[in-house]
Amino acid sequence: MAGSPEKSVSAQEWKEQGNRLFLSRKYQESAACYSKAIRNPSVSVYYTNRALCHVKLQQHDKALADCKQALELDPQSVKALFFLGQCHLEMENYDEAIGNLQRGGLGT
Repeated sequence: MAGSPEKSVSAQEWKEQGNRLFLSRKYQESAACYSKAIRNPSVSVYYTNRALCHVKLQQHDKALADCKQALELDPQSVKALFFLGQCHLEMENYDEAIGNLQRGGLGT
C-alpha cells in the first residue's frame, strides 16, 4: 500500500479541518486535527489554535504549554499572549494574566 491517507494530508489541510470542527464546537476533534498539523512544528498558529481548543475544554495546563510553544516560535503572537492571559485568569493567577495581556497590548 502506497501510504495512509493521513500522511498525504498537508498541515494546512489539517488546520482547515480543525477550524471547521472548532466552528461546530467539536473541540476535542479539532485539537486532534491541530495536533496532526503540528507535525510541522514551526508554525505558531497551529499551537495557538490547539490552545484555544484546550481553553474551551478547560484543559488549562495543555493550553498554557501550547501558548508557550507558540511564543517560542513567534514572540509577538497576540493570540498566544491573549490565550495565555485567559488561562491564567481561569486559574486565578491574576498577576500573570495581567502581565500577558499587557504584553499583547490588550491591557491598560
